[in-house]
Amino acid sequence: MVIIDEIFRPEVSPAHPEIQQFMQSWRFSLLLQRARVEALGQAAGLHMAAWAVLSERYHVHTRPDEECDRLLRAYQHQGAHPGYIGGVLLEKFYNRGWVDYVLMVLTQRSARGSYAAQA
Repeated sequence: MVIIDEIFRPEVSPAHPEIQQFMQSWRFSLLLQRARVEALGQAAGLHMAAWAVLSERYHVHTRPDEECDRLLRAYQHQGAHPGYIGGVLLEKFYNRGWVDYVLMVLTQRSARGSYAAQA
């Protein structure tokens, strides 16, 4: 399985008020960080075969914080869908270096404990 998504850096605290707002916007019960993603994968019988931080190689376009703040106020005032608010917060997190854009490859473990052969 290949997943490309945003993953928070280990130093980011889930207790930060903006992180809490982000998690509520997208209804996340936990902050996705590498250790948690790996633990979830292992619990599902998957092995992290590859982890590449794409945002170290490629620029992720974001708006300046001032524009994000303006959009957040407008979205909140207009009662916009929480996903829009979460998306703008995510842009701010990129600007702060709190999040990476990551490619993950997970493979299924075989019954013998070795990794399943790719088809």
